[in-house]
Amino acid sequence: MPQPAELATVTELELRARAAEILARPEYARFRALPVELLRQVLELFRAWIAWLAALHERAPVLYFSLLFGLTALAALLLTHVIWSLRAALRMPPPEPEPPAQGERDFVAEARALAHGGDFLEASHRLLLASLAHAARSRLLELHPDDGNQAVCRKLRAAALEPELKQRWTGLIARTDALWFGSRAQNAELYAQWRSVYAELTGSTP
Repeated sequence: MPQPAELATVTELELRARAAEILARPEYARFRALPVELLRQVLELFRAWIAWLAALHERAPVLYFSLLFGLTALAALLLTHVIWSLRAALRMPPPEPEPPAQGERDFVAEARALAHGGDFLEASHRLLLASLAHAARSRLLELHPDDGNQAVCRKLRAAALEPELKQRWTGLIARTDALWFGSRAQNAELYAQWRSVYAELTGSTP
């Protein structure tokens, strides 16, 4: 009795043979020949155009050079437009972050109040949330409600940010996560580092 692996191999071979048999039928022949025929027609048109230009050069040199000058000017104009568009795009400032929606929580203010009361872990967690909210508003990251910290860190590593900033940011997320679900010890230095990262990210000191 054949083993399951052997049955799977035979079945796969039979399916491949059957598919090849079906595709070889005459009703599918025109679809196989279509790309080749299209390429042949394009080449024929190109050769005919080249022959027409060569004949035009002999029959009407003024018209030939006028056409050549017009095509050259058009190509130069298109190239100039492309260069101008690229330079304009490069000069365009990055999009301004969207302002917080009315009624949205002010994580920075909450962090400041918590740190003033000595709860540096909660304050660090609020700055974590504030930094991610800013990244989402600035379109640096595309975040979803079900994204965990590991998913957030993966997206951060692929974001268009300075490598050193991304390394510090992801490191702080991991440290805050470990304390949050671990000893929950207070760490003023962690909060200070979050303030530094947030300030570098947004340009304002929390």
